[in-house]
Parts: sequence; C-alpha cells; structure tokens
Amino acid sequence: MNDYGFPPATLFYFAISDEGAKPDEDDFYTLEHEYHGNSHAKADEFEGVRVDWITPDDGELDLRVWFYGYDDDEWSDCRFPGKESWVTDDEVCYTTEALRHAQCAYFVSIVVVQWADILICKTRKLSIYQQGMKNRMLNIGLCSETILAIVLCYIPPLNVALGTRDLEITHFGIPAMPFFVIIFSYDEIRKFLIRRYREKNHDSEGKEIPGWYREKNHDSEGKEIPGW
Repeated sequence: MNDYGFPPATLFYFAISDEGAKPDEDDFYTLEHEYHGNSHAKADEFEGVRVDWITPDDGELDLRVWFYGYDDDEWSDCRFPGKESWVTDDEVCYTTEALRHAQCAYFVSIVVVQWADILICKTRKLSIYQQGMKNRMLNIGLCSETILAIVLCYIPPLNVALGTRDLEITHFGIPAMPFFVIIFSYDEIRKFLIRRYREKNHDSEGKEIPGWYREKNHDSEGKEIPGW
C-alpha cells in the first residue's frame, strides 16, 4: 500500500474514517485548490460517507480528493505512476484498487512461504542438499501452485472475479523472501544439530550417554518414537 501512496500509519484511519467528502467522478486532484479539487466539499449529502473498500464502486476516485483535509506530505510517493487498473481503467495509486494489489501480493507471499514449508518437511534429519529434489510429484506440486498463482493474478477475467490484480514484479513474492530464508535456514540448522548430536555424547568421566535427540525422541528400548 505504501508503494501506491498510502502510508501504513494512516491505513486504519482511512478504513473507518467518515471524514472528508465523496468527490464527483470528474474531480481530479489539484494541490492548489482549497479542497484539493473536491467539488462536493462541505456539502452535507456527501460529507461523512465512508470509503467502500470492499467493492470496486469507489475504485475510480482519488482518495486524496476524498480526504481533502490531508496535506500532500501526509501521503507517500507513488512508485508506479501511470499504472492503470484493469477494472477501473484509472490509476491504481491513491485509489481503493491499491488494496486489491496489496491483498494479491499477500496471497502470493503465502505461496512463497509454502515453498519453504514443503521443503523443510521433506526430511526429519537430512539436509535438503543431501536429500535432493527427487520427488517428482512434489516438484510438480511446487510448479503447479506457482503457475496457478500467476494465472490468478494475470489472467482476466479470473483476477477480476477473484479480486486479484496484476502485480508488479517487485511485489510478486519478493516481500516474502526474507521469511522464506528465515524458515529454511532455521530448519537446516535444526537438522544439522540433530545429525551432529543425535547419537551419543560423553560425560565428564568419558562415559557414553545418549545424545539429546535420542534421549528426547527414543523410548527406553532405543526405538525411535513415531512422529518425531
């Protein structure tokens, strides 16, 4: 949302605020204008109307005009000026269409994190570099869910019907990559410690004792407890 003109600190306010006035469809943002181009400012029938963030009904309206009480420096810069929505044929920045793009980016981020989840679930002890990617059905699943995400984002009318939008490349999974790296790295370290210390250690007298993994995950007969 910040890339499309909405500072994170103001989003909650915009969602519930009834300040400002719903502008006319022909109104456009004019910084020099007293009400930033809002021809309905101070009109009782248009004051106190909340923005419709759920449907595309208000998607053509520039919210800088709607919330004319905000100064220009209280909005963030638009990183993608000129980008138009396939639904409204108007710019995405400073409109409710920015929310659809943010929700779609969140959806793709979930897909990316699921990549990490499935990779760490392949083995209990071996590194993914030792195990490899030999499971053909798993590889097909990874590719198919990625292709499905692309189709849902970029192929109309599916993206229009489902509320997804055509994301910029910097929003397609890139924001989720740090979480992917954290999940994957954590599990690789965990598995390394299991391989390194799972069997036996030695106490101060040099006597062999079960390693922490074997101690916690094996029964008294030395058999591995199912599920671990």
